[in-house]
Amino acid sequence: ASLGAKMLASWLCVVCLVLGSATAEDVCVVGYIMDNFCIDRGTLLDNSGVKTLEGPGEHTIHCLVDVRQCYDSGFEVLIDPPSGTYCRGFTLDSNGNSLVLSLARATGSCSTCDSPPNAPSKGFRATIKGTMTAAPSSRNSPGTIEVTSVEDASVGCGGSAYEHPHCSADGGGSDSGAARHRIGHVLMVGVLLLAHSLIR
Repeated sequence: ASLGAKMLASWLCVVCLVLGSATAEDVCVVGYIMDNFCIDRGTLLDNSGVKTLEGPGEHTIHCLVDVRQCYDSGFEVLIDPPSGTYCRGFTLDSNGNSLVLSLARATGSCSTCDSPPNAPSKGFRATIKGTMTAAPSSRNSPGTIEVTSVEDASVGCGGSAYEHPHCSADGGGSDSGAARHRIGHVLMVGVLLLAHSLIR
């Protein structure tokens, strides 16, 4: 390949890196925190008569942060639906899992909690902020997030809460976030193929 072609290929690789970073998106979500063990079993471990995605408010903080099989399974943040079943929002990374444990134990009522006065004993909610690395692909297929902070639910998102692309009354909804990610990946593949052809 000529020197000019190699330089163009190098610039295309830079463009590819920019497109890759553009697919990441800073997001904020307020919702119930649920352990993956209780999600996978379909009902709450501490209240087997309640379906996990129908009654997360009944999930005890004891189950969430005291029971090893629950907290070792990792956490997800659920997204409030207009009605009915809650949507699976994002699977938290290891940092998010650690921050959830710290906040829940500092503010909740459980065996390993600080249990301040009037601390809630069930229905742990939090404000999750971070970088979305994959968007949810359906109501029951969560995305992934690199968590930067876990705060009390009262902190909120200031009117910029993430909108789940599939969590609406009819099960549909705006798919703009997922669409942007698909477009970004397609563009990256195209740029890489073009760069490869120029180098050869």
